Amino acid sequence: MQGNMTFKYHISIFFLILFPTLIFSQSYSYRLTGEVLDHQTGEPVPFVHVSWAAGKEGTVSNEQGEFAVKIAASSIGDSLSFNCMGYTSYVIAIDEALSGDRSLTVRLLPATYLLATAEVSAVDGKEAVRQAILSIHKNYDTREYGLQGFLREHVVRKDTREDLLLAEGILRVYKGTVKRAPSPLRNDLVAIKKGYRKKLNYEIHLNGVTYDLPLITQGAYAAVKLDVIRDPAFLYSSEFIDKCGFEFERKDILKSKTIYVVKFCPKDKEAGPLFQGKLYIEKESFVIVRATYEYTPGALETFNRNFADAGLTLKERIFDVRYFRKGAKWYLQSAIVRSSYIHEKTSVPLLVSMDYVTTVVEDKVKRSTYSKDLVTSSRAFAFEEVLDEVDDDFWGSDNIMLSSSWSDSIDYQTRMSNERALLDFDKSTQSYSIEDVLTIDCFVEDLEANRFELLIYSQDSILSFPKRISPERINSGKIRFSFKSTQPHFCSLVYENTSFPIFIKPGETITVKVENLNEAGLQMNHISEVSSENQLLLDITNLRQSLQSHVQRVLIEGDASLYLKKVKIYNAACRQFVIRVVQQNGDLDPRLLVWIQDEIRYSTAKMLLTYPMLFSIYNKEELPRDYFQLISEVSIINENAINNPAYLEFLLYHFSYEYSATTKGHPLAAFDVEGKIKLSSELFSGTPLYYVQAQILIDGIQSRYEKIDKLYRKFLKSNAPEELKARLRIAYDYQEYPDFWSLLPTSSLLLPDGDVLDRSYLYGKVVFVDFWATWCQPCRTEIPHSIEMVENYRNEDDLVFLFVSLDRSFDTWKEFVEKKFPKSSKVFHVILKSEHANEILDRLGVIGIPRYMILNRQGRIVNNNATRPSQVGTYSEIEKVLKQ
Repeated sequence: MQGNMTFKYHISIFFLILFPTLIFSQSYSYRLTGEVLDHQTGEPVPFVHVSWAAGKEGTVSNEQGEFAVKIAASSIGDSLSFNCMGYTSYVIAIDEALSGDRSLTVRLLPATYLLATAEVSAVDGKEAVRQAILSIHKNYDTREYGLQGFLREHVVRKDTREDLLLAEGILRVYKGTVKRAPSPLRNDLVAIKKGYRKKLNYEIHLNGVTYDLPLITQGAYAAVKLDVIRDPAFLYSSEFIDKCGFEFERKDILKSKTIYVVKFCPKDKEAGPLFQGKLYIEKESFVIVRATYEYTPGALETFNRNFADAGLTLKERIFDVRYFRKGAKWYLQSAIVRSSYIHEKTSVPLLVSMDYVTTVVEDKVKRSTYSKDLVTSSRAFAFEEVLDEVDDDFWGSDNIMLSSSWSDSIDYQTRMSNERALLDFDKSTQSYSIEDVLTIDCFVEDLEANRFELLIYSQDSILSFPKRISPERINSGKIRFSFKSTQPHFCSLVYENTSFPIFIKPGETITVKVENLNEAGLQMNHISEVSSENQLLLDITNLRQSLQSHVQRVLIEGDASLYLKKVKIYNAACRQFVIRVVQQNGDLDPRLLVWIQDEIRYSTAKMLLTYPMLFSIYNKEELPRDYFQLISEVSIINENAINNPAYLEFLLYHFSYEYSATTKGHPLAAFDVEGKIKLSSELFSGTPLYYVQAQILIDGIQSRYEKIDKLYRKFLKSNAPEELKARLRIAYDYQEYPDFWSLLPTSSLLLPDGDVLDRSYLYGKVVFVDFWATWCQPCRTEIPHSIEMVENYRNEDDLVFLFVSLDRSFDTWKEFVEKKFPKSSKVFHVILKSEHANEILDRLGVIGIPRYMILNRQGRIVNNNATRPSQVGTYSEIEKVLKQ
């Protein structure tokens, strides 16, 4: 059977969900082809979003990782961006990509070291989905707009690999205005721009008999049904929330953003909702960026009962729908559907594939322009023109997704099917989870277990900080840290001011021996076999500790030139060591090396920038303005290092130095938030600019800057990353004078005599709070200034000082206080109990010390990030509260 055909049956397909999209110009000058591979395995990476022109143009790689793009001459000078969930982004200049034979091989690095897998606290899966639904109108475009997309329908016999149907074309999709949720799909329209159907026999031949097939594709109208965000029968339905179970599975990465992966499954698989699968929800904005799901057993049974006369049995239907971001809104990017049928009379297995990719987004459209070649939901084949073959001239300037072989479609379906076990919500088994346990056993002799903690680092996001976990006591001489994760981690085993670096992978157990050398402190060593990664971390740490000893001597001797010399030697030694390790250990993960090299470069630069801030201690002249010659090896603006804590610290140190030089150290300059914002715009650009400005605004919020509301609103309207905006919102919402004592109960504070602090001594007083520790050098530097401040306010009865120590050793703290601080009725010294410290500090927002706060007479925090006692402006802050 060839040409036009009449079909007795039309089996419709139920659709759903989301991810990133693409866009294109009407004419092009260059055509670029290529493939996207996994950097580690060399395997192709399918469905990678390839875009340029701020995301306004692009395409998607096929199941073999292959892509082709058509680029206008006006885009030369722009960059190509490759993005896929679970991988770091890759960017290349278009003119560089077009050089040579115009064929490009892109190798994407898995985002192992960007994942926030250190977050061991539970995520409420149901609440994440509920917030995502409530945020639909905020995250997705509800205005009138248009899409242009590529659609492919493919039917193949799985036993003989024979193509039965192949249809491809370009669609124009109209999206009507959404005035309220949910938006009826009847407001949307689909029109055909161009397309064809390959000349094939749509029938089964077996043993000399020909069997007609019913239509088992949805046709062009699928481009409407795929957009489940606008579908009232799916996410918006009360049945979805009320009758499904939800479970947080893991986290993933998309363009450096943290993604929550939440499994959903009907509580009653026979009579509940039709689908089970996963939603991929961005952590900060709660936008659904992807959904993978399938029919439940009950839905398959219902489908086959309703279409019993068709002569086909549906065995499986799998969906993968994705959305992309353009500007501030998200749009349908691509959708893949794979259906497996059995032809009942012949038992022939059939695979039905449908692929849709958005290639253009049109912002200003009119419904009337879509009246030509409209497609209805009852239309059979999407494209009526029958052709033997088509070439690139047929598509003209329109972008398409390159075709894949039938076996690739089957491989993709198999990969999706293998995840079915992940949908099992039975807590009695762990078969659904791809997480594994990471274990660190420590032999600690007679040391107190509660003084140990493990810092788990993650580089998933801007402003990320390590997760702290406490150990489990196994026996009198052994403790254990364990947590679940899907990715390797940098960790630090900490005992008071001694730390030990560890690199650990899921399923791995590392054993460490801790020896108490008394006067010489603690010594920590691996007992288990040391990996190349751990040896590298240990050697780098030894170099750093050597440098710190030199710096301590400089602080005592006041030799600034020695300080600068040692920092430069440290940087050179570290870099040479890393180069040597790379040459000798080719199996080291390249991401680990890049991360460490960035950490070395920027931590060294930060050390150099420390000198101008501490010049009064060295009693030397301030460094000259050309001091950046000393740190010429680093880039001030480095988007690729934005998740490295050393780089973020360097940015703030750099800005602080430049601002101090500009204002000539005027004591009131610290309160000029507008001036800081203006200077930051001159010094930085891109994400580094937004990061610095967010920190400036957070400081302004905490210090009650009078014009902060205007600056806050302006920042929220900017193109800053959503995570920074979320951090700013938290700081802004927090400013309603929280009760200090509800966040830090007095039962957690011990006096030097071992008794609990009696809060009655603080009633009706303004309290200056100082979070510090004996092992913190900047804290100790401020102590003489704190003592001077106490003396200056000796006659102010309404002011008292509370010094909260974060030391782990009670005896060390007590001895230091008795030796360094003069006794005063205005001063209260307490130590925070270690078993409550992490939780309390998180609630207070204390992420580093020294940290200062001011409480009013009611015990509420009126300034949760006050300036240091050594700064003149601190007195003004205290006076302001005393006058209230």
